[in-house]
Amino acid sequence: MEEALPKTIRPRTVTLALWGVFLLGVWNFGRALALLQQMDLLLEISVQPDPRFRFIMALIWGFVFIGLWWLVRKKRPITRKFLPLVLILYAVYELSLTILFAQTSLAQQALRLNLSFYLLLLLFITWALNRTAANNYYTNKP
Repeated sequence: MEEALPKTIRPRTVTLALWGVFLLGVWNFGRALALLQQMDLLLEISVQPDPRFRFIMALIWGFVFIGLWWLVRKKRPITRKFLPLVLILYAVYELSLTILFAQTSLAQQALRLNLSFYLLLLLFITWALNRTAANNYYTNKP
C-alpha cells in the first residue's frame, strides 16, 4: 500500500494573507463593475481621471490579485517576494490618484490614513509570508 503524504497545515498568517489578496481582487472587480454601470454618467460629467482608464485599471488589478491569490494558494515561492512589490505598486497607484485628482480637502486629509493602511498591509504581508512557519509551509510540498 502507498503511504499517504502528511498534509501541510497552512499557517493562519498565510491564510489571512491569502484572504486579503483575494478580497483585493474582488474589490477591484466590484469597482470595475460599478464604473461600468455608471460609465455614461461619469463621462457626461467629465470625471477625472477618465472612467474608462479607471475601469481598465480596476480589471487589471482584479486579475493581478486573483492571480496572486492562486499562486499563494499553490505555494509558489516567488509570491513571497512578488506580492509585497505588487502591493507597493498598487498603493502608489491608489495614492497617486488621490494626490493628483482629489479636489476636496477631506480626500487630501484621508491621504495619511490611506498611506498608513497600505504601509500596515505591506508590513503584515511581508511578515506573514516570510516568518518561520511560512518558511516551513512553502518548503513542504504535499
